[in-house]
Amino acid sequence: MAYTDPMPTPDYPLLRENIWQITPEEPLAYVETPDGCFEVETGQALAFLRVRPHCTPHNNVARIAERSGTHPEQVSAMLAALDSIGAIGPRRGDVIERLTRAVELWGAELARDFIANALLDEAMPRTVLLGWLLETYHYVRDFPEAIAEAAARAPEGPLRQLLLRYVAEERGHERFVLETLENLGLSRAEVEASHPLISTRMIGFLMRDLFAAAPVAVLLMAAMVEAQAIPDERTLEFQHEIERHFDLAPGALGPYFKHQEIDARLGHHRLFADNLACFDIEDEAVLDLVVDRLHDLKHGFDLQGLEIRHYYGGQDGAYLPRQPMPMRAI
Repeated sequence: MAYTDPMPTPDYPLLRENIWQITPEEPLAYVETPDGCFEVETGQALAFLRVRPHCTPHNNVARIAERSGTHPEQVSAMLAALDSIGAIGPRRGDVIERLTRAVELWGAELARDFIANALLDEAMPRTVLLGWLLETYHYVRDFPEAIAEAAARAPEGPLRQLLLRYVAEERGHERFVLETLENLGLSRAEVEASHPLISTRMIGFLMRDLFAAAPVAVLLMAAMVEAQAIPDERTLEFQHEIERHFDLAPGALGPYFKHQEIDARLGHHRLFADNLACFDIEDEAVLDLVVDRLHDLKHGFDLQGLEIRHYYGGQDGAYLPRQPMPMRAI
């Protein structure tokens, strides 16, 4: 199936997905698009980021230049350079190919920004490790319930059976995270009674919103979020590094990483690629909605990482674990 891109109005650039990686002190930056990863001089990349906020379908080149304080010829040159690497639409392509590339892009971005990667920073307190595991506990417990709701919406047939199998394989996995938290000194009772952060709850809402648009979107989400998993060859090394860094008993994090190994063996990251015959979206409006909601979900995970740092790493006396707010507390 092909998707018919809307034709842009002349002088109104239509940017395709573009993800920038910039280290100001380095000579080269990188931009990832659906067509690949490209080098850009850092100065040029920073100059474009001052223009990029105004590159919406509502602004032509003249307005982009005015709002960004950049000469129109410079704006046109920047956009021409982006067009040369396929970052300006419209583009043609098979829907499956485009969706596959999108989840690869967003999954790789989630993997780069995964909060676990920052746990070895000297400034990261132990409370952030506990917070990350607590929010993982809540997410892992809720995820199969959201999939079950998608399965209930799916028509009888292969997709429903696939989703039901996925539910069965995911349910109960929060016990691995619970055991890890117990190893770190929290009790089962306080973990089970704890309250997820707002961002974790929002991820639950976003999943259900996405799956309501199209149950098959479960497979796209699986392809995207599994990219956060630490590569198998580094799992044991990474576990030991964190345990030494936080002066934990050897093996304290073992149950969490066992869960990762189980998920990797089950191959859930390949559910979309291995079940393309289940992809049943033909309405272009539904495709637009699914891509938009999937992108929202990606940013939901970004927000969760930031909130974990803020809530569990702050100095304002926040409860650990986070507590519900019942009537008796007011």
